[in-house]
Amino acid sequence: MKALLIFGGFALGMFLGFYPGGITKPRPFWWRAVAMVALVVLVIVGFGVPTGGTFGSAKMISMTKDTPPLLPVMGKVIQAPTNGLAVLQDSDGDLDTFRLAGAGINPSDIQPGDQVILDARFVRAEKLFEAERVASVNPIVTAPLIPGLEERARNLYFHVPSAWVAQIAWFVAFGFAIAYLRKRKIEHDIIASSAAALGGIFCLLATITGSVWARFNWGTFWTWDDPRLISITIVLIVFGAYFALRSAIENQDQRGRISAVYMVILVLPVTFFMFVYPRIAGGLHPGSKGDVNSGPVLSGQADSMNIVMQVIYGLAIFAFIVLYFWMLNVAVRTRLLGMRRERRAAGMDNREKQPSSAMGPTVVRL
Repeated sequence: MKALLIFGGFALGMFLGFYPGGITKPRPFWWRAVAMVALVVLVIVGFGVPTGGTFGSAKMISMTKDTPPLLPVMGKVIQAPTNGLAVLQDSDGDLDTFRLAGAGINPSDIQPGDQVILDARFVRAEKLFEAERVASVNPIVTAPLIPGLEERARNLYFHVPSAWVAQIAWFVAFGFAIAYLRKRKIEHDIIASSAAALGGIFCLLATITGSVWARFNWGTFWTWDDPRLISITIVLIVFGAYFALRSAIENQDQRGRISAVYMVILVLPVTFFMFVYPRIAGGLHPGSKGDVNSGPVLSGQADSMNIVMQVIYGLAIFAFIVLYFWMLNVAVRTRLLGMRRERRAAGMDNREKQPSSAMGPTVVRL
C-alpha cells in the first residue's frame, strides 16, 4: 500500500508535469485547479490531522525527559470519569488510568465508548496519566505519536518532498541539456536553466526545513557529523557553480553548450550525494549506515509508517512535484516571451535604420 500511495503520487505528479503540451504550453484551468487543491489539502492535513499516541509510546517519550512533557494520548473510554479518574484503552489493547486535572476538561466530553485524545503527562511516581485537555473526541483520522519525532514529524511532510523535487529538477535539467546539445534550440537551454534554478530553490528549502527539524531533535541547526548535511551542502555548491558558470559566458550558444556539458557530467555525482552517500555512511538521519531500514519513506517494513502518514506523504510528493512543474512552466513561458519581445524590438530597430525601398527616383521638374 505504501509503495502504491507514495510512488503513485510521484508517477502522477511527473505525468501531469509534462501533460498536456509539455513544459512550454500554458496549463489549463483543470490542471491549475488540481495543483491548488492538492497544495491546500496538504497544508490542511499536514498541520490539521491530530496526533494520538498509544500509552506505551507516551511512556517511552516521558522516560527520556527530565520533566515529563504534555503529549497527545488516544484511547477508548472504558470507564467514565469517577472522582476525577477515567480508564482508557489504547489501540494496543493496554488499559491505563487518567486523572482529569485540567481546568478546561469537561467530564461530560468523556463518555464510555468514545475515542478521545487527551493532552496528558505521565506521572511516574503514581504510574498514571494526568490529563489537562480534551484535544479531540472521536477523530476521523489521526497520525501516530512517534518517539523521537512527536509533533515535529509534521515538518517531514514538507522537508522530504523538497529534497525529492531538487533531485527531479536536476534530471529534468539534464534531459533538456542533452536535447540542447543535439538540436541547439534555445528553448531547450531556457528550460534546462530554469529547471536547475528551481531545483536550487527546492534544495535550499530542504536545507532550511531540515535545519529547523534538527534544531529541535538534535539541539543544533547544523552538524558536520551527518552525511546528509554534508551531501546537501555539496549539491548546493554544484547548483551555485552552474549559475556562476552561466553568468561568466556572454555568448548565448557557447553558454548553452558549456552549461549543458556541466549538467551532463555532474548528474551522476549529484545523484550519488543525494541518495547513495547518506546510506553508506553512518549518521543521524534514518536510513544511514547501520540503521535497520532505509528510512520510513523507502523502508519495506509494513509498520514503518501508518496508513495516514502514507497518504499524507503520497499527497505531499504529488503536490510538490506539480508545484515545481507549475513554477517551471511559468518561468519558461516568461523567459520565452521576453526573448521574443527583444527579438521583435531588435527587428524593428533594424528596419528603422535601413533606407526605405519604397522611394522611387527623384524627379526634377523644370
